[in-house]
Amino acid sequence: MNKRLLSLLICLCLFISVFAGCSDEDTKKETEETTNEITSETSGKTEPVVERGTLKSFGIVPDDYVSFSAKMFDILGLDTKEDIYVYNVPQEAKVIYIEAYSFDGSGWKNVWDSGAGITAPSHMSGEIAIEIKKDYSLKISGDYFSSTTKPLTLSENIENVTVLKLDDFWEFELDKEVPVYMILADEEKNEFSYNLEDYPSTENLDGVDIAQVLTIEFSSEPL
Repeated sequence: MNKRLLSLLICLCLFISVFAGCSDEDTKKETEETTNEITSETSGKTEPVVERGTLKSFGIVPDDYVSFSAKMFDILGLDTKEDIYVYNVPQEAKVIYIEAYSFDGSGWKNVWDSGAGITAPSHMSGEIAIEIKKDYSLKISGDYFSSTTKPLTLSENIENVTVLKLDDFWEFELDKEVPVYMILADEEKNEFSYNLEDYPSTENLDGVDIAQVLTIEFSSEPL
């Protein structure tokens, strides 16, 4: 009888131990889920929706968010000749404008522009490739358009050239310019305090010899 009672007590202890472990795991899981929900709700950052290599959200995103091969290039630290951006826009977008602005010491001056009509369903999503040339001109290629900006003339005294690129998801906004590329050049070797997200502000551009930005806009007005 004592042996049976002892066995019963051992089984009961094991059951309580296993049950307590499961409860702890469930509690931990619930806590993690709650934390994740709070983080996603309060972070303010919108993540793009990607399904099977296709951007479903409306906006622009670097290709490595979508393409597995682009992710591998990024992980391995391999350079490619061009930066590729994937876009997806609603039918309200009628034209894609790509424009270049140069800082003239007091404000941004338009120095180059190009546009293409969004006239078919196939135009509402696609890729835009940007390649920087040796003369610092930018070759922009889309699925149904291509153009190249004017080259930049840099003096021999230029010591620091920095290229800033859009590296995160931009959520679609109609009739709003999005800075995707910026070239900063200066005779000093000091680091620039200007970020791509600062555009169109000119607050931190004092003393910069050359600043040129490339923007993309999806317009509601047809060509």
